[in-house]
Amino acid sequence: MSSVAFEIDAPPVAFFHSNPYAVVFSPNGSRLAVGTGGWYGGGGVSLVDLQTGRDTTVRFVVPMHAEGVVVAPFDWGERPLTISGVAFDASGDFLSACAWSSGQRPAPAFLFGVAENTLEHLETFPPPPPPDPIFDICTTGLCFLSGRLHLRHNARRLDQVFSSVALPADVDTAVRHGHRAHRRVACAGEELITGGGGSLKLGGWSSLEGETEAFKAAPGLVVGPTARQVAAPSARVTAVLARPDGKLVTGGLEGEVVLWEREEEWRPVKRLRGETKRERPTGDGAWATYHPESVVGLCALEDGRFFSVDASGEVLEWHGDSVARSHVLPRPGTPRCIAVHPETPHGPLLAVGVKVDHPPDHRGYVACFSV
Repeated sequence: MSSVAFEIDAPPVAFFHSNPYAVVFSPNGSRLAVGTGGWYGGGGVSLVDLQTGRDTTVRFVVPMHAEGVVVAPFDWGERPLTISGVAFDASGDFLSACAWSSGQRPAPAFLFGVAENTLEHLETFPPPPPPDPIFDICTTGLCFLSGRLHLRHNARRLDQVFSSVALPADVDTAVRHGHRAHRRVACAGEELITGGGGSLKLGGWSSLEGETEAFKAAPGLVVGPTARQVAAPSARVTAVLARPDGKLVTGGLEGEVVLWEREEEWRPVKRLRGETKRERPTGDGAWATYHPESVVGLCALEDGRFFSVDASGEVLEWHGDSVARSHVLPRPGTPRCIAVHPETPHGPLLAVGVKVDHPPDHRGYVACFSV
């Protein structure tokens, strides 16, 4: 995104060198971190100062020898990376990023120091070893919890969905506002919660028997660290939000939005929205992962509002359990991530990362809406 200004209009838009797969505001609301990439990599981590519009970008390219580029050793050869998740620690002094390599293959996670709108590479965490020569582990999300960085993977077996690495003691892993960004894994107390079942690498096309059958039979939630499975009233859970009130909200492949509560186990208690069919936007790339109506991101504020976005571009603001208003994307594209903050230099902002596949503009963008 270097040399491209953060335009303050209605809504403000920031363009990136590739497609945004992850967005998160810093704890104090002064910065926006964006993880970008594509099927063939070409991604990076951008840190935008929301007061000045200035940015710092660390790009992951091959060969990895350019100044300011993180060098990541791979036993299987160097590949360009896509940053699939970003998260600040509670202090805002550290930023972690997870990645997949070209073709959604395994890749490391990274820890950066944040100071004066710069990113200093501190550590590289290798990915878990591939389970077999056919199926890879693809990292799609992350969160901080209890002194560790927890990673969420597309994987063939339930026991491979979560992994974690220890972090330096000065990284503040307290979970205070994890609900403000969609990370593809939610923290509810000491539990990790993500969607499972029905996806490409979560049992959807495996010809192997035994270990994948239970996963295919009960699509729903995967709850860690034990990676137990909880059935859901959806063909596939595509987004999970742990709300500040202790309840869960999930989004589904067919546009379902479901409210959950926990007694002895998590259980769905109310369908906030049923299946919602949408026409596929024209000229907007392949739809191998989602349907146009699929809920691809959820986030929440502490005042009772939460926000959902689907792959067709519908951005909804919910007050309690009802839709209060919608936001319209300023340009074509399919959203892939969402975050919100109540106190930025521009007031309360909602940020939506939007993938753009076709000419004339291959660059993805982040649109920010006043909320």
